[in-house]
Amino acid sequence: MKIEISKATSKGQPKESKYYPVLSYKSIAHPLGLLLVSEGTMSNEDGSESDFLEIKKIQFIASCKTEFSEEPLLTAFYLGEGGDLYPHILSTLSGNYYQEGERFILIDYKSYTEICEYTGETKLPIAEYIKEIRSGTLGANALLNVEGEFLNYTEQNEHYKELDKVKLA
Repeated sequence: MKIEISKATSKGQPKESKYYPVLSYKSIAHPLGLLLVSEGTMSNEDGSESDFLEIKKIQFIASCKTEFSEEPLLTAFYLGEGGDLYPHILSTLSGNYYQEGERFILIDYKSYTEICEYTGETKLPIAEYIKEIRSGTLGANALLNVEGEFLNYTEQNEHYKELDKVKLA
């Protein structure tokens, strides 16, 4: 198994890319609900374009020793469309280095839905959940104490709408 890591170069210079073999790894977690999500746009037959989400389920997370660094790289492994195992580096790479390939965000949708059950919040479909994460407005895991009553995110929004109506009246 090899991990492609590139180094950003100065403007106008070609990037420097190299495949680093995974010398050894130690599996440290087998998460049940962690997903890697990438966003993209694809062309349709009629020439129009459509946005899409590509979702990969993490099979395990490992600490990987490579020739790239003395320090092990925290890496999530997922199955690709052909059934091959692919690495996605979770560690921050130093300097101008970055991992080639898709740009993913890491989410735990399963835990989100469980938290919604605990708080009484309405569960968002996964596409809306990702949109809310990207916008920074997701608040399903917070209960706010308002005048002695704990309100979930939806109830908080309703409460503040009512307060705005009172202020405007």
